Amino acid sequence: MQNLTVAILAGGKSSRMGRNKALLPLESKTIIEHLITNFQPIASELFIVANTSEYDFLGLPVYNDRYPAQGPLAGIETALRVATNEKVFITACDLPLLPAGIPGHLAVNTGDFDVTVLAFKGKIEPLIGIYRKSIYPVVDQHLALKKNKIIEFYPQVKVKVINFEDLPANLQKEEYLLNVNTPADYEKLLKIFISKE
Repeated sequence: MQNLTVAILAGGKSSRMGRNKALLPLESKTIIEHLITNFQPIASELFIVANTSEYDFLGLPVYNDRYPAQGPLAGIETALRVATNEKVFITACDLPLLPAGIPGHLAVNTGDFDVTVLAFKGKIEPLIGIYRKSIYPVVDQHLALKKNKIIEFYPQVKVKVINFEDLPANLQKEEYLLNVNTPADYEKLLKIFISKE
């Protein structure tokens, strides 16, 4: 897809997993490599936001947070600051089954909205969303004020919420949203992959 940046946020502590969840093995690749493979076909620019050199082996740009220890919003700030495109798909490193069709659908349905995010069962998923680079000053201001919750800045911009149930039928598999945070989540992920073989 032309003019779409994909930013994978990989700066979390993985405390519930006990080790870096993005680098957990999944078949012959790591979890983050699966995400990269998923999104490369739709991204004209793809990079990782993380405060570590652990991802250098991937051969992609890795950008550090300017606001360390301020959570995912700091990752969004970094992504919007360095992106070369106006539309930036923001996602987390622990969603290995997320298909390119979901950001693709969000990207073509942004209209004139500043943020276009997915909602699942009534809950907004701020790390499955398209953010316009032009809202960078709003995000930066919130972080400077130590406001770290992503949705806190939403009232200041135009937000479009797309419900999971309104996605095309082929994208409505709940497993696509599997968030790998705990060893139990990882076991579930491995079972899904085994069942596909």
